[in-house]
Amino acid sequence: WSVIVELTTFNPDISLLCSISVIFEVSQLGVVNTSLNAHSFLLADFNRKNSADSAENYLYLAIFIFFLAYTVDEVYVITQERTAYVQSVYNLLNFALKCIFTLWIVLFFRKHFLAIGIVQAYRSNPEDFIPFHAVAQVDHTMRVILGFLVFLTILKTLRYSRVFYDVRLAQRAIQIALPGICHMALVVSVYFFVFMAFGYLVFGQHEWNYSDMIHATQTMFSYCVSAFENTEFFNNRVLG
Repeated sequence: WSVIVELTTFNPDISLLCSISVIFEVSQLGVVNTSLNAHSFLLADFNRKNSADSAENYLYLAIFIFFLAYTVDEVYVITQERTAYVQSVYNLLNFALKCIFTLWIVLFFRKHFLAIGIVQAYRSNPEDFIPFHAVAQVDHTMRVILGFLVFLTILKTLRYSRVFYDVRLAQRAIQIALPGICHMALVVSVYFFVFMAFGYLVFGQHEWNYSDMIHATQTMFSYCVSAFENTEFFNNRVLG
């Protein structure tokens, strides 16, 4: 059996919400596994009147206009280059960046409309349970996508470093060795997945470090880099 406690706190001083989930789960061996998840987030209000909030609204509008112009430019490039478009790594990087940007915009509107519905439900029935954690999950996904956007944006700036001869030489060497690197990376990924799945299936119900795929991945990565802190087994009954 398991017990799940979910609550949401609100800080009116900074208009910050925090969604908290606490899970108590009993395994077949009688071990109680606990997990805590807390995520803080803000809800954008486009109806606010003060100058600071108006500036924030203008910022969102500018981002949306930039997104539209960015998308139109990419569509124009695709129609001009056609099949030659996919032959350039830089074009593929641009396409991936725009796709992730599009997903971020979609999630932004999803979060906004979801927040409107939840706030209205809270105002109409303040005593009922309001699933603010749904907004927290969308906000968490947006932050992850934003991290990928920043990463791909930094990769785009590396193009300008090709003015240096050493950089061009290193790039050429990597391109020549790329097939072998990809094959080796595929083999390593398969072995890593096998060990991760084994740890999750065998020890997932008894050990916190293997309780889900994310924790199992983190534990296996810790083993790979010889970081054995907080990776010990707590239940000797699992090992017999």
